[in-house]
Formats: sequence, C-alpha cells, structure tokens
Amino acid sequence: MISSVRKSAAIVGALAASFALFVPAAQADEIGPMHYSCGQARPPQLDGSAFVSATTTTGVYRGSSFGCGANGTMVPGDKLDYYCYTLGNDGNTWTYLSVYERGFAGWALDDFLPNNGSSVHCPI
Repeated sequence: MISSVRKSAAIVGALAASFALFVPAAQADEIGPMHYSCGQARPPQLDGSAFVSATTTTGVYRGSSFGCGANGTMVPGDKLDYYCYTLGNDGNTWTYLSVYERGFAGWALDDFLPNNGSSVHCPI
C-alpha cells in the first residue's frame, strides 16, 4: 500500500534538511525510515485537527508496524484524535491516534484512516 505523496515529499525534505549538516552528500540517500518501535513512548500531540470518525475496521498497534502487537481495533464510527504521523520500517506512513471514546491509543496505517491520517510529522 502506498501512502500519500505529500507525506513522502515532506519526509524526504525533512530528512534531507535534518541530516545535511551531518551526513556527506554521497550518503544522503542511505537514510532509513523514521519508525517508532514497538512499545516506544507515544509521540506528543501535535495535530490540532478536529476529531474524525473511523470509516473502516483496522488494528491500532504499539508501534508503526504490523509486527507490533495491537492495542485494540477501531471500528467505523469510532472518534479518532490524531497526534502525528511517521514513516514505518515498511515504507508506509502511520498515524499515532487515540480511539477517544473507547480509551486506547496507538499506531494505525494511514491507508485505512480518514484524510489519510495526520498531516503533522512526529519528531523522532
């Protein structure tokens, strides 16, 4: 699955700007994903957008990877509070979110989220 092009462009631009002073130009294309590992502390709440309603059933994971265990499953109609997104080790973008009324939070693949997930990049 391929996530939004705007996110990919933003990630590439942020990585290039962040590492330009530290990485020789010949190595710039070797920078890897900005994955949040399983169980890593949650990112800060940076996305001030309004809550959205889930439109599909999907897992909410303990890291930005299907390899991390799930904290729960969101279902259509659940109110979602987006925090920010990151690039997973699978090359897809993932959003950290709270399934507000059911009391759990974690990472969901942006392809399954309204508006393709958060538009605010998570710090690493």
